[in-house]
Amino acid sequence: MPASGSKVSKRAAKSSQKAGDEGKKRKKDVKPLKNYSRYIHKLVPRAQKKVGSKMIMRPQFTFSKRGIAILNSFVLDMFDRLATESGKLATFSGSKTLRAPHVMAAVKLHLPKDLGAHALGAATVAIGATGKKDKKSK
Repeated sequence: MPASGSKVSKRAAKSSQKAGDEGKKRKKDVKPLKNYSRYIHKLVPRAQKKVGSKMIMRPQFTFSKRGIAILNSFVLDMFDRLATESGKLATFSGSKTLRAPHVMAAVKLHLPKDLGAHALGAATVAIGATGKKDKKSK
């Protein structure tokens, strides 16, 4: 009997707390939407043109809000596809950890040959630059 009495008292305490909160509005728990439009907007002026032996930046190119929204949805879709595929590859290989080879294989599977090779090359450069910064800070 004492165990059931303690359950009742806990429930009564919770209901009294809820009754005191009725006058206050609760904030809804809303997940923030992932948005890459800021980064897309920063990358647009980096469109380069090779004139002779020099690379010229062309900041006159811009995207409309609708164009950035379309690119943002493309990036989110591609990220979701690559994350799902690399997770499946990690599961199939018996690994509980998602590693770089799984992501690289997913990129090779989902992107065309030239685009995949370019993406992997850019990722290698980015990882190498990050590794150098980490070694300098230690």
